[in-house]
Amino acid sequence: MGRRSKNMKRFYLKDGEYYIICRVCEEHKHCDEYHANKLSPIGKIYVCKECSKDYNQSPSLNKANKYDQEFTKQILTRLGYNIDEDIHQQFLSRLETKYGVILK
Repeated sequence: MGRRSKNMKRFYLKDGEYYIICRVCEEHKHCDEYHANKLSPIGKIYVCKECSKDYNQSPSLNKANKYDQEFTKQILTRLGYNIDEDIHQQFLSRLETKYGVILK
């Protein structure tokens, strides 16, 4: 399957049941295989539970495309962070040193 146009709907009605086309795997699945979303026209998100689970378990930097990863690394390096070490711990240490704030 090719890429879908933004104007095309990602869901359809078949035998009185809604089916949704997942944005990640592009498979047509029953609406029960999707999480709820009150803002969606049919009350479901457009990423199936399986793809959502895989996405949420991956490290956050790996979720970004290659350009975003490199850009993020450049910014962090310019800010004085060592990208080979835990950024979160470095941030907490800076907060404590600069402002005397300790977050847990």
